[in-house]
Amino acid sequence: RRLNEIIALQGRCSLRSYTADIGKTFRVLVEGPSKKSPDELCGRASNNKMCVFPDRKHKAGDYVDVRVLSCSSATLICELAE
Repeated sequence: RRLNEIIALQGRCSLRSYTADIGKTFRVLVEGPSKKSPDELCGRASNNKMCVFPDRKHKAGDYVDVRVLSCSSATLICELAE
């Protein structure tokens, strides 16, 4: 029971932290395709948060600038920044 309470608390804290990043722009190191779609890439921002964004022209090892549109408790949903 205590472990479930801690996991739930961590989820709420993470969601609050990720929500605060909506609208911000980050430089992301591309790690590769996302798990859910071959049309999306994923990578880590300088704050070590996972970002997922639609892109087919970059590859692992590239740096891209992304703008955060929404989030879950573990992932920032982004678009390429212009």
